[in-house]
Amino acid sequence: MKRKSLLLFLLVLFSLITFQVYAEGGSAIGGAFSIDILNGPYNGGVFLFKFDKVPFMFGLGGRIKAGGDISVGFTSDWWFYRSHLTGIFNLYVGSGLFLTIKDRGLDLGAHIPVGLQIFLLDPLEIFVQLSPGLGIRFEKGVEFPLWSIQGAAGFRVWF
Repeated sequence: MKRKSLLLFLLVLFSLITFQVYAEGGSAIGGAFSIDILNGPYNGGVFLFKFDKVPFMFGLGGRIKAGGDISVGFTSDWWFYRSHLTGIFNLYVGSGLFLTIKDRGLDLGAHIPVGLQIFLLDPLEIFVQLSPGLGIRFEKGVEFPLWSIQGAAGFRVWF
């Protein structure tokens, strides 16, 4: 358990430190804390990144479930709707895929990320996101449908 906690702590720490890395173009890097509301209680950290000229936002994270189970997850999201709401607030809606590798199996599915962005200082973005999803679980057989609501709150630095 201590090793799993240390691994998650290092992943979150890495995601919080990486915002200092800069490059040119429309890229982003950041970190977030995440929770899976329906399939929890999972809590974890996510390292977020977007490459210039690639329309997808990527996430790589780790989570620890109560009881010590550890999982590693990957997401790929495409934001098809972006809108300025008012002042410093923006909204985005997208579609995406998720893959979660756990101690005893894996989850694979699609989700719809809906997020609120707050740009306090250019290029720093603070965000909150909910992602309802539908997937399939491969663990001691096949479980379908697998409903989920993934949530995240964090920051991204755009450069």
